[in-house]
Amino acid sequence: NPSSGVFYLENRNLLRNASCLISIYDVFGRKVYSQILSIEQQQVFDLTYLPTGIYLMERTTIRESERFKIVIK
Repeated sequence: NPSSGVFYLENRNLLRNASCLISIYDVFGRKVYSQILSIEQQQVFDLTYLPTGIYLMERTTIRESERFKIVIK
């Protein structure tokens, strides 16, 4: 981070056979990406189509919600 738009997200300490919701928001709070994912060791997100800037990635499971700042340059 910063990145050209390709991000890798490792899933640690998540429930087996569960899924999570990935949502990405721009600086104005608009949702620009959303996907339900099955749990795998590592996920790759290609966000190269988004303009440069700062975004918030939110990962939500039935157990927890985490947020990460990502920067696309």
